[in-house]
Amino acid sequence: MQGLNRKSYYYCNRSGVVRQSKEKRQRAPKVQGSSKTNEYCTAHMTVIEDTITKMVKVTYCSHHSNHKPEVCHLRVPDEVKNAVAAKLAEGVTIERILDDVRDSVTGTIEREHLMNRQDVHNIEYKLNLQSIEKHQNDHSSI
Repeated sequence: MQGLNRKSYYYCNRSGVVRQSKEKRQRAPKVQGSSKTNEYCTAHMTVIEDTITKMVKVTYCSHHSNHKPEVCHLRVPDEVKNAVAAKLAEGVTIERILDDVRDSVTGTIEREHLMNRQDVHNIEYKLNLQSIEKHQNDHSSI
């Protein structure tokens, strides 16, 4: 007997159009630009999970089209973010964390090997690990 199916769709994060209104924009655009390409990428996954039997069926296309694999648009993997967060919680300095990450290169350079101070600050901010309370606008820091 087949159970209820849960269907999930996953698409390339570079696929799609940039949705921003120039008239209402309050901040300047990022120097690297948007990760969206104003094109549609063919890379996708469709996941069907039978909620009773827990069987999973995945269909996918791994070929990316209409964009290049630019490092500035790749995301830092969650397991790396968690490792950095753990080190920050232990009181390890940002410089030491960056040195450790860069020293971990063994072969192919991945996104995490190109981490910078801003990436670490973003991880710290997202996980509320700041030791100093700061205002969103650094000029107004406490």
